[in-house]
Amino acid sequence: MTKTIWLRIIIGVLVISNGLLAYKIASSSNRHGQRHHKKRETPKEVIIQALDFDDTQQKQYELTITNHRQNIRQKDKKILKKKGQLFSLLIAPNDSLKTRYLADLGKLKSEVDSIHFAHFIEIKEICKTVQLDAFNTLTIDLGRLFSAPGPKKSRD
Repeated sequence: MTKTIWLRIIIGVLVISNGLLAYKIASSSNRHGQRHHKKRETPKEVIIQALDFDDTQQKQYELTITNHRQNIRQKDKKILKKKGQLFSLLIAPNDSLKTRYLADLGKLKSEVDSIHFAHFIEIKEICKTVQLDAFNTLTIDLGRLFSAPGPKKSRD
């Protein structure tokens, strides 16, 4: 074979491999793009749909959400401050303070759970009698509904 034939074969292989590489890159970016991304419904949307809230109930629900978020934000600020105090003990260890800070964090997290529970009681109070069965069914899924989305699976 002559040099020109070898040169054409090598150039052809390089063109094909570059084309395949470009296709792979383009198709992998589409997997993570809007086109293939399934939007997770918000808990608010799930609750409104599952309980079939009318417009008045949705407005009441919006108010409870606003109050709930405000209460949770306040507790989260306290938790963050307490964690800062706890982690500062990594610099200057103090077992009695560590025990106290951990107990305080446990109490704050318990208060957060109480706020969440009270929020769901408020939602139940918004329900009409015919919606209570749907509410009871919904309570089974509350843990899953309010859990953070899991980590994305690696394709390595």
